[in-house]
Amino acid sequence: MKFGAVPLSEASGAYLAHAVKVGDARFKKGTQLHEVELEALKAAGIASVIVARPDPTDVGEDEAATRLALSARHLSLRMASAATGRVNIYSKEDGLFVVNKSAIDAINRIDPSITIATLGEYATVTHDQMAATVKIIPFAVPEAALTRAVAVVEQSNGPLFRVAPWQTRRVGLVATTLPSLKPEVMDKTARILATRLARSGSSLMAELRVTHDENAVAGAIKQLADHGAELVVVFGASAVVDPEDVIPQGIRLSGGVVSQVGMPVDPGNLLVLGKFNDIPVIGAPGCARSPKENGFDWILDRILCGIKVTPEDFSGMGVGGLLMEIETRPRPRETVPARRQPKLCGLLLAAGRSSRMGGSHKLAALFDSEPSDLTLSSTESWRPTRGVFLGGILLGLVYWLVKSFPAALAGMVTGMLAGWVLGGPGVKLRTITLAETFRWSWKKAAQTAVIYGLVIGPLFGVAIGLVAGQREWERGFIYGRGAGLAIGLGTMLIAGLRGG
Repeated sequence: MKFGAVPLSEASGAYLAHAVKVGDARFKKGTQLHEVELEALKAAGIASVIVARPDPTDVGEDEAATRLALSARHLSLRMASAATGRVNIYSKEDGLFVVNKSAIDAINRIDPSITIATLGEYATVTHDQMAATVKIIPFAVPEAALTRAVAVVEQSNGPLFRVAPWQTRRVGLVATTLPSLKPEVMDKTARILATRLARSGSSLMAELRVTHDENAVAGAIKQLADHGAELVVVFGASAVVDPEDVIPQGIRLSGGVVSQVGMPVDPGNLLVLGKFNDIPVIGAPGCARSPKENGFDWILDRILCGIKVTPEDFSGMGVGGLLMEIETRPRPRETVPARRQPKLCGLLLAAGRSSRMGGSHKLAALFDSEPSDLTLSSTESWRPTRGVFLGGILLGLVYWLVKSFPAALAGMVTGMLAGWVLGGPGVKLRTITLAETFRWSWKKAAQTAVIYGLVIGPLFGVAIGLVAGQREWERGFIYGRGAGLAIGLGTMLIAGLRGG
């Protein structure tokens, strides 16, 4: 295929590489140029266009994608009509997506113009979910390359991809007991297993709880098989630590065989797989008591779709087998130290005039119809007594040294902050911001005025008197009450301005 800019006189039959707007009309990418299109382009003053011109031995993109998709089609999948060189392939059933990875890789290596993309191997799919897509990149591909791609599909061992549908099974549960394992945990384990089985239409037919002993496990497996179990899951009260441990040995004593002890998937390392007669038996790892994904899910899903799991399958699970940690496991793969939470004691806000906000004040501005919340921490506890006492001492010292009202007021504010900071381990401070007061009602604002004016202010005055002596406490009482009332009344004013 030839590609590039050509004069209009040489563009007949070629395909537009890029969309072109001509007056009110628009010629889309991929439009084949005939006399009508060429005349319109010429009338618009366009002298040349960028086109793709297939060679005689090339196959058009839609035809090529359709031929390759048809060769790979399976009864469990359906294909959509080709468009822009793409054919999407959808699942016709619920189940697991099975793909021949080596064949897909071989096709994608033939020519970069020919591509197949799929879901991951053994991905869970539902009806009408897209599972694969065939895409031809350019407007056409050489016939020889397409023929090689189709040949790979025809020579592959089995279909290129398919959906293995869920198979409904009657499942029996064997749960071993130890004094350390609570019955509530075993009940929850059964419920979680039933949930895992539900999407396949399978059900938990019976649960047998036996002592953590290989003979008891063997007897329970045979009993469930006699009652029609098509799959047996064994949850041990203690983790498997050896191929001769209770669970694998119990499978052998029942007359069954053990094919696998352990798998390169974490969580899920301690899984056991065997069979009794033709009935699969899974020794579940302890992590399977959690609903989070683990290696047990990988094996259970394949068995419920009728897919045989071989030792080679197990050994190939390591890449991608490191799954999210399950924190409730008795022995997680790493111990992460708890983060130390900082102790927040105070926050000083200084907003100035907020002149750059263009009229509104930044602390009172609305964000998504909500006022900004600059509260430092939630109100859980406040230690006013210690704060007032320590603040009063500092205020008294400042007032005694300077003996001026501004100094006393500064000491009062500084003392309150000092009292909060020195409040001791675990102190939590409720910080009130201007934005928050705009949400206050008159009632709350009045309460604040009373607290500051009639309680906190006078207490500071008394503290001054205790330190300064003589009759200085009287003036401190008056000044402290005045400062407290000013704070409270200011809050009331803000509430009034915002219409509370």
